[in-house]
Amino acid sequence: MADRLRALLAASREEAMSIAESSSHRAVLRIMRAAEADLVRRLHQTPSLRGTGAQTFTRAQMELSLRQVRDVVGLLRARLQGAAVDQAEKAAEAAGGGTYQYMQAAERMFAGSASPLPIREAHMLDAATQGARASILRRLHGEGEPGVLARYSAQTVGEFERTMQVGLLARKPWAEVRGELVEASPFLQGKPMSWAERILRTESHSAYNRGQHESHRLAQRALGDVVRVLSATFDDRTGADSWNVHGQIRRVVEPFDYVRSDGAHEPFMHPPNRPNDREVVVAHRLAWALPPHLKPKGDDEVRARYAAEKGKYHGRPRPMSTVAALRS
Repeated sequence: MADRLRALLAASREEAMSIAESSSHRAVLRIMRAAEADLVRRLHQTPSLRGTGAQTFTRAQMELSLRQVRDVVGLLRARLQGAAVDQAEKAAEAAGGGTYQYMQAAERMFAGSASPLPIREAHMLDAATQGARASILRRLHGEGEPGVLARYSAQTVGEFERTMQVGLLARKPWAEVRGELVEASPFLQGKPMSWAERILRTESHSAYNRGQHESHRLAQRALGDVVRVLSATFDDRTGADSWNVHGQIRRVVEPFDYVRSDGAHEPFMHPPNRPNDREVVVAHRLAWALPPHLKPKGDDEVRARYAAEKGKYHGRPRPMSTVAALRS
């Protein structure tokens, strides 16, 4: 357990430093401080979670997240003050106080409660560093999408992004983040809860996949033969368009291809490229055999799916693979 917990702390620190070095120490520190302030507020406002003698799981999770956030904040502050990397890490450990000891205690009480902070995913929702790419709603707003312009102001979109950033880092309950999105938007206040749920799921999914895309680029530099495979989730909610895109293989710098309902082809680097899109990207190596569950669906299967939905079939994405070694 000790080695795993040390590795978790190290993973959060390394992720923060990697992002800070490629963008801005101050930007990452700002995000982390927002999460710190939110966690402190929630801990003070939830006396019912204190329990009598023993921690509740929810309070232990908040305490654990707060200690990890403060550990990373200490590292970033030391680096901003000009300390060398090794000196900064020592300063962070000192500033973090009993973070490691607390993690050990929490892990003994609630097995599996510790995990690295999702710093990269939160960073993907930062408008200051990501610009128009910060969220799908911001991109659509910038493109003048009528529906988005009518529903949400630029200020509201910014509030959505900040709410989801803090929610990710502070590991807030899904329902709590969803409620805060509704509070930030007069439009959502007059709509069913599913509207806010869709925004939260789509944007969180987008931030995760964009963060993973950055990791794939780093892996490609280290390994040289990394490719990305688009994998759909198959259940009774999976649409024909998802059957159609499943199994595409691309090199890290190449976009996937989506066939829209009007027959046009739309390139995208990672899902989601549309609301309620649930594909994920799986990193793979050319040296490995492609497992059957990642291979594209057959033409007949895809046609049948469109027919079952009474949708128009406009053909397959092109090309199905630019990686000859893995073509099915």
